[in-house]
Amino acid sequence: MSIRDFKDTWAGRPIRPLRADALPARAEGVAWRLSFGGDEDGTFYDGPSPDTELDETEGEQLLRPLVIWDQAPQIEALVISCWGDPEEFYDTDARGAVQALVALAPRLPHVEAIFFGDIPRFMSDLAYIQSDDMGPVVRAFPKLKVFGARGGGVSFSDLRHEVLEELVVESGGLGAECAADIGRGHLPNLRRLDLWLGREEYGGTITPETLQPIFSGKALPKLTRLGLMNAYNTDALAEALATAPVIEQLEELDLSMGTLTDRGLGLLLKHPALGRLRRLNLDDNFLSDAAIHLARAKLGGVEVISASHKTPYDGDWRYATHGE
Repeated sequence: MSIRDFKDTWAGRPIRPLRADALPARAEGVAWRLSFGGDEDGTFYDGPSPDTELDETEGEQLLRPLVIWDQAPQIEALVISCWGDPEEFYDTDARGAVQALVALAPRLPHVEAIFFGDIPRFMSDLAYIQSDDMGPVVRAFPKLKVFGARGGGVSFSDLRHEVLEELVVESGGLGAECAADIGRGHLPNLRRLDLWLGREEYGGTITPETLQPIFSGKALPKLTRLGLMNAYNTDALAEALATAPVIEQLEELDLSMGTLTDRGLGLLLKHPALGRLRRLNLDDNFLSDAAIHLARAKLGGVEVISASHKTPYDGDWRYATHGE
């Protein structure tokens, strides 16, 4: 999965830039991206110039199109990209943008999908995107069905939502607090959960113990897809999943971009309900062809995805695919 470019779509909608000086005629059917700058050619022009002399916070400048556009109340999906001066972005967290978006939520009654942090590599390395507590954003939009965030420092205080179906966090180092927030939250209709755990050196601290409320199957009763991706400790996760009740309710398990070895896969295959999956994604790990062949033979009709795999660096160092 590439993070080098902007996302093309979000929640089934094409993404288009939204600029205060070029407001379109209609809002429906598109995910609108707001940014202080940056687009596919590497130039910075999507949003307001960071040098604009206005009595506004950066977050308010970023979201100005949502204030002045008469079609804003019809928006269905939003994508937030760079939330501050690109030249100083490494020192800027998302708090101001979060506060500004929450304040504008009443003007955006039809929003069903949000992605916070669509920031490609030419703007910032993944490990240095400083996100924030996203709980207030989720709670502010009652019709929200799909939410995603990218960066370090993502958390979800008081996570409760009756409608939310999909939750995605892409990180080069995801803290245990994020998983704990989800495990103790109230998300009765969540069907998809994707977490990029990242590397320890960039703040990845999620362990199987942190994930126990999710693994128990009790925290997310309607979950059918679980992604524990880009993980520094995939073998340990696989060992815990080998006896986890949550497997019995899943249709899809995604362990791609991690550090899974033949040993970890062997442990995972012991779960008696694993053969009920529709899809098992093992791509971009540290597996042998023999282990993949064994998995496919044992799981029968399960689609086992394994297009390519990594080899240990410098003899025995195994790493999650995306850190920086």
